[in-house]
Amino acid sequence: PIKFQISKAYPNPFNSSVNFKLNGFINIEVSVSIYSIMGTMIDQFYVLPPLSNGHTVQWNPDSRLVSGTYFVNVVMGTFQETQKILFIK
Repeated sequence: PIKFQISKAYPNPFNSSVNFKLNGFINIEVSVSIYSIMGTMIDQFYVLPPLSNGHTVQWNPDSRLVSGTYFVNVVMGTFQETQKILFIK
């Protein structure tokens, strides 16, 4: 891949699910990890290729998850991007 970027998460803050788009030439597996503000991994999943530019990814948190600040970390090969999301019950 030459370029990789994730869009800003929306809606943010969120209360049931959050979305973001994968932008770039994506031809390998994409790893998505969710971390608490303390650095604990909350969830992890993979998005498998082939993916078109602008592919939407959705995360639905477990119903037991508490309100707070979390981080979405997206890794594709050597590319990595992280952004903050706010979960409100």
